[in-house]
Amino acid sequence: MVYFKYFIFIILFASQFAHATVGKGKQGLLYLPEAYGVGEGAYEIFAGTKYWQTTAVYDTTGAEVALESGDSFSKIDSDLNFRYGFSSHIDFKAGVLFRYNSSSATVGEGNATTTKDFTNQGVESFYGSLKYNFDSAPNSKMHYSFEFFYRQTSYTNQTFTAGQTLPDEIILGDDGTEFTVWMHSAYKRNRSDYLTASVGYNTPPNALSPEVVYKLASVWTHTKWALMLGVDGVYSLKGDDFTANPEDKPVMASGSSNLFNSINREYVLPYIGANRVFKSWRIGGRVGMIAAGASTDKGIEAGVHIAWSTQGAQEEDRKVGRFKEYLVEGTVLKLSPRGKFIKIDQGLSNDVTKGLRFDIYKTDFFGGNVLVAAGIAYEVGSDWAIIRLV
Repeated sequence: MVYFKYFIFIILFASQFAHATVGKGKQGLLYLPEAYGVGEGAYEIFAGTKYWQTTAVYDTTGAEVALESGDSFSKIDSDLNFRYGFSSHIDFKAGVLFRYNSSSATVGEGNATTTKDFTNQGVESFYGSLKYNFDSAPNSKMHYSFEFFYRQTSYTNQTFTAGQTLPDEIILGDDGTEFTVWMHSAYKRNRSDYLTASVGYNTPPNALSPEVVYKLASVWTHTKWALMLGVDGVYSLKGDDFTANPEDKPVMASGSSNLFNSINREYVLPYIGANRVFKSWRIGGRVGMIAAGASTDKGIEAGVHIAWSTQGAQEEDRKVGRFKEYLVEGTVLKLSPRGKFIKIDQGLSNDVTKGLRFDIYKTDFFGGNVLVAAGIAYEVGSDWAIIRLV
């Protein structure tokens, strides 16, 4: 250990809680769970593209139905967003989604059938979210955040009654507003690996049924790489007005797809992904497939993204900046053989009590103070205290 190569101050830190935010250094940029904040004063610019290819459709009962010969559907979603940390507690995000839809559909009957191709492209929607990051107790492996998400499409779709001839076009998606309330959580298994879970209540556009949305993932990070295994899903609350009589629902020009204008849609989408971090930006990708569903499509989704971010104000920087504002200073008297505990020369006589948190600095006698560790008072005497390093 290097503690005794330098004179080390132990500075009493009067807070009982540490915030759940992690720094936007290499690891924070490599993978930042939704339960964490981006960091006070930090921002991130994100650009990503996802490609979807339909291989079959699910009807309203969840039965898989093969596409007709010559039928196809694909879409490309391009997402651009900006995320900013107003404080260690509050994050704001705003973005725009561009979409390109392409579909081929067989029309007519018997020998009079023909295949028509439809495409549509443009700005699909604008969206924004506000997230609150909760505090967590010292040494806690669990972190939480609460998010409000809002999305507004840039178009209005035309509806038709069943049996009407549809125009030779394809819609961009479900039109209207979408609102989601999310609860995010993350369990830090060790220094670099996470288990994450998010659950939300969603009111989709186009007056679709309210639904429960969820995200689960296991993440492993190492130096410059991160690997993710997860699943995204939707569980319908079965509130569609046409649940009992789906054949009466007005139709839209949705091509050879059940992704839009659905009835009580549900799906489970497992995926695998990876990120690679560089100095201040990262690239990443993921691929997944809808494995089960109802009133939606079965298919494959693949996406890539690039993100650039700043570090913002870090808690360690703030601590160093207010170094002279600590109320109590002390020095290291002794270090345990395994480096888990240290003894300092301050105790009850200087208002040191069990459970208080300490910051440990290395000083070079020339004003340079480097934060090297933190600890909690484990045992306290009249003029000494045992600190357990955390």
